[in-house]
Amino acid sequence: QYAAMALETLRLVQGMPSYTLKTTEASGEYSAGQLAMTSFRVGQFEVPVTENGDLRLYFSHDDPALYISAKDLLTASDEQLAPLVEGHIVFVGTSAAGLRDIRITPLGESVPGVFIHAQIVDQILSGAFLNRPDWAIGAELATMFVASLLLVGILPFAGAVVSGVLGAVVGVILLAGSWYAFSRHGILLDPVFPLLTAGI
Repeated sequence: QYAAMALETLRLVQGMPSYTLKTTEASGEYSAGQLAMTSFRVGQFEVPVTENGDLRLYFSHDDPALYISAKDLLTASDEQLAPLVEGHIVFVGTSAAGLRDIRITPLGESVPGVFIHAQIVDQILSGAFLNRPDWAIGAELATMFVASLLLVGILPFAGAVVSGVLGAVVGVILLAGSWYAFSRHGILLDPVFPLLTAGI
């Protein structure tokens, strides 16, 4: 087993001997009877994870200004390179397609694999995490039932056109609410399932 590149980098930068993993069996953590991971700590940074230990990565757009090419590394002077490297965490990677380390991000961009490790470190350092809380599934199911019952209850009295307009308004509200929760609070709520179910 090898530690993840981003986490091992953060551990070494801080001079820490190990990581700390927190589970539902820990003090102050709720347990539904099944052991699940909640977070891990690397030095002074605590990182929330899913029950399986996955980190939900909040991708940003690829920025060429973050890269130093091999050509510049070999030809630039120490004085030119120093401000680009000093005080920074530096990952060494490749963008050559033939080396098969190009990845597609959820934003539709093709990036070097090392960029994803840099994104993880940047996210941990900034503390900007995505979160899908325990109540998310319950909220989505409740929204599905309320929207469905609302449409079923109104359809016999208002007709198809008014019900369709109302359904569109409800859909816009759900999409806007989901986007607001994501963009302002980093909370992941799925509006598609309730909308599809209510529509059917």
